[in-house]
Amino acid sequence: MRSLSVLIIFLVSFSASAEKKRIAFLSFSGDKGASFRKQVYKKVKRRYKMVSRGSYFKKAKQMDASRLTKDNIAKVAPEVGADGIIVGRVRRKDGQYSITIVLRSGTTGEIVKKVSVRSRSLILKDKTLRTIDGRLFSAARKLEKAEVPEEEPEEEEPEEEEPEEVEQATDDDDPDAEEEPRRKKRKKKRRKKKRLLDDEGQFAAIALLGGKFGTRSVNYNQRVGTANPVADYPSGLISSLALELDLYPLAFADRHSPASGIGISVGFDKALGIGTSIGYNDNGTQAVANVGTSYQSLTLGLLYRIRINEKIFVRLSAQYRKDDLAFDLASLPAGVSVDLPSIAYSAILPGVRFGTNITPDFTLAAEVSAFLPLSAGDYQLTTEFGGASSVFGVEGGAFFEYRISQKIPLRFGGGASMIGYTFDGTGDKTKNRNGDGTVDVGGARDLTIFGGVSIGYRY
Repeated sequence: MRSLSVLIIFLVSFSASAEKKRIAFLSFSGDKGASFRKQVYKKVKRRYKMVSRGSYFKKAKQMDASRLTKDNIAKVAPEVGADGIIVGRVRRKDGQYSITIVLRSGTTGEIVKKVSVRSRSLILKDKTLRTIDGRLFSAARKLEKAEVPEEEPEEEEPEEEEPEEVEQATDDDDPDAEEEPRRKKRKKKRRKKKRLLDDEGQFAAIALLGGKFGTRSVNYNQRVGTANPVADYPSGLISSLALELDLYPLAFADRHSPASGIGISVGFDKALGIGTSIGYNDNGTQAVANVGTSYQSLTLGLLYRIRINEKIFVRLSAQYRKDDLAFDLASLPAGVSVDLPSIAYSAILPGVRFGTNITPDFTLAAEVSAFLPLSAGDYQLTTEFGGASSVFGVEGGAFFEYRISQKIPLRFGGGASMIGYTFDGTGDKTKNRNGDGTVDVGGARDLTIFGGVSIGYRY
């Protein structure tokens, strides 16, 4: 008989605990709160009998208890038959969403369970949703049952919109209101260490160090049948070390000010190895000589960064560049020469970069610049190719950036630059190559193709 009584008590308890709890699934405050609320709602709704949030807020307004405080919840929830309520808050910092979901008792208003998760994407992973669902349900089973009102509110649909007259939950309606003093203290402490990188990636500084690989060729436009043509210059594989620094000084003080987009850039590129080979005739035998070659480039510029919207940005630039390509002629055998002289370009490059933040972790950008040479070094000497009646160049490229962490970006990129010359016929190497005193070389094209990878630090 005693065993039967225990069994009956167990079955009654099990039945009570197995019955679905009545939950009012309320608003998520903060950035993209509605989107995250919808995802969580769809995951957890099957476990509960949902009380319409419209019914909750309507009753709360009637009772002058719209703010989601402990006392207000304890007054309103029993009136709509809610055993508990679920509220949430979303905060976004450094490209990451912090979502806090709180389950409160409908009878006391006390916090029963708090679940905090983080996401870099607007779409929560299924594993994250399962974690939220499991933790909330485990706690909800212990909720005290509320009395159901005579007119039972209808179950809420996922697509349901809150009525316009309903007071929305705000950041003031904080599900962690009891912890506000401690939160403020922690926030003040974090602010001292805060780096200036906002949600849209308006960093104050970025430094990148990496390797570049490419080829360079100079091809000449010369008369067909020229007896002594100028040899085109094809380089072998060029490997170089590249350093890039973008600095936005005013962003250190106010990253949201239009003036925070004003910046400066510094770039340095140093070749670690260039393969240059010259073919020549050695007493009737065709031979090849390797020429010592060096290359380096220095860039200084002004920048202005414009944020179009949350995903799209534009960067305008005006840069000065100094390129030096030099050959060690002393390393060549006697009597062997290089048609291409050492080139020391100096140029102004006005340009524009368009970019988009595909996600908080991935950025895609493309850039194009005009190349307006100021000087070409030995190339323009009368003993070489002389002056140019017209010179113009263009440079373009693109990169894909993945942020390993909020401070560490990994960038993959590539591009090409082309400079075109039209010679004026005053250079010794452009004329009389057929022995008739006429101009035989009309122009040249200097083409560089490159790619590379770099890792950096953002502040």
